[in-house]
Amino acid sequence: RAAGSSAALFTARALVTRTRFFVSLVLFIPVLALSLNVAWQFPGWQWLAAALSTVVALWGGWPFHRAMAAAMRRQMSALDGASSVAIIAAWLWSMGELVLGDAGRIGFTTSPTWFAFTYDRASPAELFFDVACGVTVLLLGGRLATRYNRIRTGAMLDILRIPAERQVTVVRKAGKSGSPEKLRVPIAELRIGEDVEVPPGQVIPVDGMVVGGASMVDARAVGGDAEPQQAKVNSRVWAGSLNLDQRLKVRVARTGSQTRAAAIQRWVQTAIREEDDAHQIAVRSASLLVPWVMVLALVAFAIWWLVSGAAGGAMSVALAMLVGIAPVAQAMSTSTALRIGILGGANRGLLLRGADTFHNLAQADSVLFNRVGTLTQGEMHVLDVAAAEGENAELVLRVAGALVVESDHPVSMAVVRACRVSRDQDTGGDIPHWIDVSHPEITEDGAFVGQVELPVRTSDGQMENRMVEARLWRPRDMSALDEHMAVAALAGGTPLVLSWRGRVRGVITVGDDIKPDAVDAVDAPEDMDVDTVMITRDPYPVARRFADRIGIARVLAGITQNRKPAAVRGLRVGGETVVMVGGPDVAACLRTADVG
Repeated sequence: RAAGSSAALFTARALVTRTRFFVSLVLFIPVLALSLNVAWQFPGWQWLAAALSTVVALWGGWPFHRAMAAAMRRQMSALDGASSVAIIAAWLWSMGELVLGDAGRIGFTTSPTWFAFTYDRASPAELFFDVACGVTVLLLGGRLATRYNRIRTGAMLDILRIPAERQVTVVRKAGKSGSPEKLRVPIAELRIGEDVEVPPGQVIPVDGMVVGGASMVDARAVGGDAEPQQAKVNSRVWAGSLNLDQRLKVRVARTGSQTRAAAIQRWVQTAIREEDDAHQIAVRSASLLVPWVMVLALVAFAIWWLVSGAAGGAMSVALAMLVGIAPVAQAMSTSTALRIGILGGANRGLLLRGADTFHNLAQADSVLFNRVGTLTQGEMHVLDVAAAEGENAELVLRVAGALVVESDHPVSMAVVRACRVSRDQDTGGDIPHWIDVSHPEITEDGAFVGQVELPVRTSDGQMENRMVEARLWRPRDMSALDEHMAVAALAGGTPLVLSWRGRVRGVITVGDDIKPDAVDAVDAPEDMDVDTVMITRDPYPVARRFADRIGIARVLAGITQNRKPAAVRGLRVGGETVVMVGGPDVAACLRTADVG
């Protein structure tokens, strides 16, 4: 029982068993079929229905009646008190009609009446055996489903809970010799960048990258695929995944509270707390509502009987009030659904923070897609290198590669890969394989700037190496380019402009493939009358051409990385409820949007 002045007695969980539910369900089905189908009402059917419903209403509903009786003795309210009264009232009324009224006559039939106002004084006797059985079965089924959900939640949290004191095998360099050795250390002592060995049959303890071995991994508990997938070198794995058949070596990226499993655990626990809070509300509301509902049901019965003269209609109104006003169901249904939704989402790779996510999704009118890595594969490659008049395309490519070599953006990585291919094929002639950059930096608008040593023609016509400032940027418009360079920039793909000594030297165009499901991802919200928008740093002509290929309605072009959150805020200020779709590179946008 709950403490305090607004206390209510709980139904004993130990009495709500699967046997009680399934027996009640099996007996309820023929009662319902006989009550609703006149053609099946053979002579004496009502007595069979009475016998079956007696077992369901009294034995099946015993946990609720027991709690109701105990609450009355203690002058308290029972959490399922109104439902218990409805079951007993429906059963007693029906038995009374059988024993004292015309309903017990062999050959009696009755058809269901769906609305109370269709009853009149001449209406035949009304039996409510189906109501008594139906309420009992629903209560038992609901309690078992809630219990199963709690057990499932606990089991999932147990899987995700990786003790910090658990010993794992880590490969570390030993002493001054630097030779690797295997040590057994607690998970709490692991450091990012270390390599952990995971034997088959064990749960992976960290988020990281596979650097050795290959094995089938079951990642369902942390939102992976429904079927086990092969993890090999360079595959990403998550803490809480089960290594199935071969030994793996995993390089640590995140441990402890930073892992994906820990995030799921925190969010599920938040949902549980919300449900527990709702349960307390249910307890308080039950202590106040249940007595009043019983009084109102009695008053409604009397008024309907006096006005219509139809006792059956009056009873149906009273039962509807007792069954319909269920404070437990009203208070707990939302939180229970949220917990089931969060668990189901987590098992399908969706981590939902809480109720506001569902509410905001329901109100969404714009879906904003980041382009690179979201609508495209993210594996970019150089399409073309266009050099300005008098410049060398290989030199343009290698200077650009030197400027972006430290960046992990897909565009930068594509340029660096192209430089390495050029070096391996030795297509640059006398151009150095690699160009050193000093004082590299990234400006606020995302441009790469640095000092590079390049051959420069002096005033007397001689060539000598000098340090010059080079700049690589993605143009927002074509105003800084001459006609030849502008045409190259708009030829297709994402343009990168390289300049040094204040003059544009060339344009590098990079591109990537559209994801196979990108068109479907865009069509889905469009089919629900939700606008689709793409945000990208590319100039508008390039962005518009890409958007038209997959059917996106609007484009926000020329938006640099640091200005994308402001663009999302602008949409929200304009009255739109924004769903942002993107990867870690737009994490700030994901936080800014209504749903990320």
